[in-house]
Amino acid sequence: MGGKVDHPFKVEVWEGDRVAETLAVAGSVVVAGAAYDAAVKERPGRIVTLRHGARVIRTTEAAKAPPTAPPTVGQLRALGVVGARLWCVGCGRHAVVSWIALRARDDEPFPSAGRRPACTACGGRQVQRMPDWPRPSSR
Repeated sequence: MGGKVDHPFKVEVWEGDRVAETLAVAGSVVVAGAAYDAAVKERPGRIVTLRHGARVIRTTEAAKAPPTAPPTVGQLRALGVVGARLWCVGCGRHAVVSWIALRARDDEPFPSAGRRPACTACGGRQVQRMPDWPRPSSR
């Protein structure tokens, strides 16, 4: 059996994926919570965590980038994509289909662009799609 842990609560400041500094080590959650609140006020914009062993009790989250919209068919055409590569989840068949065959407009977001295809082999509607990127020219 392990021994008694004297100071299980830690307040830490993080930089990237490593601990930059340990601000407080306390045996009481009340004291550690007060130290955490003070650290958050003194270090705006930094990632501060209150830990109990390996468990994170409280943390300030890093600023996350807002979600980006999926590319439109027009944007993909400008990058040289001539169609979509389709793959049937049911039977594993795959094919490349042009934007014209999909009836996709330039302003539509790619994942839902055009009509919903069905597999010609099994008739399944679970068809995944990805852009058919142009192959790099051989040198």
